[in-house]
Amino acid sequence: MGIFSSYGVLSQEKIQIAQRLSSLRGGLAYGATNALFELISGANPPGAQQILFKPHDHCWHGVSLARNSQFSFARSTLAATWILTCTLANTYYHFDRNGSATQFTHDQGVPDIMLYVTPGIDSIELNVASSPCCLEARIVVYASAGITDIRIHNRNTKSASVPVQTTTSGSVVRLSTITNIPCRGGVWNPLDIEIKNDTAGAQVEILDVNIVETRGASQPLSNGSATLVGAVKP
Repeated sequence: MGIFSSYGVLSQEKIQIAQRLSSLRGGLAYGATNALFELISGANPPGAQQILFKPHDHCWHGVSLARNSQFSFARSTLAATWILTCTLANTYYHFDRNGSATQFTHDQGVPDIMLYVTPGIDSIELNVASSPCCLEARIVVYASAGITDIRIHNRNTKSASVPVQTTTSGSVVRLSTITNIPCRGGVWNPLDIEIKNDTAGAQVEILDVNIVETRGASQPLSNGSATLVGAVKP
């Protein structure tokens, strides 16, 4: 006894370059080629395995996707904006986005950076590591003397990242990484790069800044709670 089946011709009219293709037709072609392989070889098709599926959404009705760099600059084009003198020791100052060398203390003046954060990425939500969603930054800093602390303060959340301490003096330039910058999603975030130095009169310069959304720090945890295991092929 034999079981026979025939397959419809996948004609040129049914598949056209750069046009929409029904998933049903792709599924029929997929099944047909697997069946032909089994018929000829007597073995499972290549790639037979278990496939894990975790249901989840992206963007407006589910999880937003981190979009990498949201703000960056090189100081060579904005020199006056990113140099300040720490008049008092151990006092936080931030820069003036308008281009002068004026230094401001906490929440004074114009914010250093206006940064838009992807909707859904918000510090009131948990990220994939079960911590509050946040931004990350890489900052290249130079200081003429002393020990410098750097943090990024968000005026929307009224909170700041944990200060990162770097020892810089003379001609030494340091790369600092900040991993927990608070944020609000879907709005402009006014951020200040706040600097303090333990030496009065120390001059601090920001040479480069890159503030990013990353999967590890910014990506919200998926709402999908079930893990489904697909059947082994065939």
